[in-house]
Amino acid sequence: MEVQHEDVWPSWLEHENGGRSVVTDTAEQSCEAQRIQFLLERDGYESTRAWVERTLQLYRNVAPDSLYRRGFEHSVHDFEQWLSTHPAAPTSH
Repeated sequence: MEVQHEDVWPSWLEHENGGRSVVTDTAEQSCEAQRIQFLLERDGYESTRAWVERTLQLYRNVAPDSLYRRGFEHSVHDFEQWLSTHPAAPTSH
């Protein structure tokens, strides 16, 4: 299944990016929670956790004066919360 970038576009960005209408939030889940759920279903736990870790690092490095900084801060919080409740798989020796 080919996935378009629209499938995982953060909805907070659509409002700050000229009203781009690709993702909408539900009352129950944040946009990042929806992205994570999609990736869990598509790629599995370990790949999703690795994606969250990589994306978290990228989002933490957004310039403080960036137009999108506030949205990235919300996403960073969501990613940190998810990682704190979803431990890495134990490594085998």
